[in-house]
Amino acid sequence: MKIDIGDGVVMRDEAFRHFDEDCSELRGVVGEVVHISDNNSYTLKFECPTKVIITKMPLSYLQIPGRA
Repeated sequence: MKIDIGDGVVMRDEAFRHFDEDCSELRGVVGEVVHISDNNSYTLKFECPTKVIITKMPLSYLQIPGRA
């Protein structure tokens, strides 16, 4: 799977256990890839009504919306 800057992604279920706070409202929310580092870590920006989260995640925790 190829993901580029500007692409929309959603977090897989296993990604949510790595947050210190409850981020369940981000389930299914499409985030934007804003940076890709040399070690294939993706910087993402997720926006929802009550918060904006910018986080780094490996590709294994991401998927393109609509794909299983």
